[in-house]
Amino acid sequence: MKRAAAFAAIAIALTIPIAAWADAHNGAAANRVFRAHVTQFVETEMQLSPERATQLGDHRFDSRVDDMSAQGIDVVIRHAKKWIALFDADDARYLSPANEADRELLLGHADGELLWTEQIRSYQREPETYLPTSAVNGLIKREFAPAEARMRSVTAREVAALKNLEVARTNLQPSLTPKVYVDIALQQMPATIGFFNNDVPLAFAKVADGPDKEAFAKANANLVAAIQDYAQWLKNDLMPKASGDYAIGAGAYRRMLNDADMVDMPLDQLEQVGVKELARLRDEFQKTAAKIDPKRSPAEVMDSLSRDHPDTVHVLPTVAAGLASIRTYVIAHHIATVPSDVMPMVRETPPYMRATTFASMDSPGPFEKSPEAYFYVTLPDPSWPDAKKDQLLAFYSAPSISDTSVHEVFP
Repeated sequence: MKRAAAFAAIAIALTIPIAAWADAHNGAAANRVFRAHVTQFVETEMQLSPERATQLGDHRFDSRVDDMSAQGIDVVIRHAKKWIALFDADDARYLSPANEADRELLLGHADGELLWTEQIRSYQREPETYLPTSAVNGLIKREFAPAEARMRSVTAREVAALKNLEVARTNLQPSLTPKVYVDIALQQMPATIGFFNNDVPLAFAKVADGPDKEAFAKANANLVAAIQDYAQWLKNDLMPKASGDYAIGAGAYRRMLNDADMVDMPLDQLEQVGVKELARLRDEFQKTAAKIDPKRSPAEVMDSLSRDHPDTVHVLPTVAAGLASIRTYVIAHHIATVPSDVMPMVRETPPYMRATTFASMDSPGPFEKSPEAYFYVTLPDPSWPDAKKDQLLAFYSAPSISDTSVHEVFP
């Protein structure tokens, strides 16, 4: 019995390092396979989404636009389902913490593609999806290549965009398209057309005349005409029939939160978290307002702060000075590491983005070699009445623009 017990103890002792070796072997193999999957997934994503590739700084596909045809949409759906199955099959037990975090992120990204393409079907309800404005602007705003090379990419991208403007008439479903989506697209249409008529040619004004310049001019003129036709179709054909709801529904909203932010809390509980936080912030706001002026109500204090703002001419330099101050504070107080000495350039919001934003950050993508970063600020339209101008300028009062700059830029 003693001999049997001794042999058993020896056997158990031997299995421990063997098991550890097996786990290490399986872990190395699992992590190696996963990283190979990641490389393949990213490569496929860049090919399927050339416009996103440009945003990320991968310029191999700058001559193409996203394929919005029925076949192109089907490829995106099959791609997402394939990678969800592959990433689900990866054995999370053996992945390193960093790889497991990447796996969760990529699963959410792929499911997000399915959510917007297969469930919400944004390609059937969002008219602006088919306008190549952002796709072309991505090629002219940063000098990642000589102007001549970028102009050739713009030419090819503008030619390719004509097909998407055609398929939009088939894809967009009046029963799914909210009127407000059509209205926003039409509101921005004059600025969109102005962008192609003025800004795009100006970007290549110094390029020497020749066949490439002629091809660009022709492609740009054809695209402007196509966008004008599209605008008329939106106004005369889609708008009268559009009856979709802009709300995506509780199920889709819950899925969106899970995909984008990994928040899987039930919506009723999440709402309670928000209500509780709102009450806390309201209490802090009232205390702060009392410190500023105890004789006024919190609303009156906020109104007085909002009225103290720069005029239109001084908004951009005021915002730029504020960014420099915030950056200095972040570094001095060791809040975060700032990886670059290049300051974001404060610029007026591109006209085609004005309807939906008053300030936004445009950073170079992770693959981008060009360091140019832009903090876009929307200025009042000169044609607006003074009251409407003042309403927008209130966003650039010291407290408001400071909060926005901290959120968008530093840290």
